[in-house]
Amino acid sequence: MAPPNSQDLSDAARDALYVTVGLGMLLVQKVQVRRKELQKEIGERVENRVKTVEERWHALLSRSAT
Repeated sequence: MAPPNSQDLSDAARDALYVTVGLGMLLVQKVQVRRKELQKEIGERVENRVKTVEERWHALLSRSAT
């Protein structure tokens, strides 16, 4: 087998760089999707908690008014 020449090494380095950048981009996209999912989930939980507090507050006010 012939020893690799500088062009072969250059091509291998470029390919490795492209693969690394591609995997990095996929990772960033996955993180962005998960961040959006978490924002939605946390927002829904907060809304539910606020709704519960409001319901309890109105129930308490209606009891004290009687």
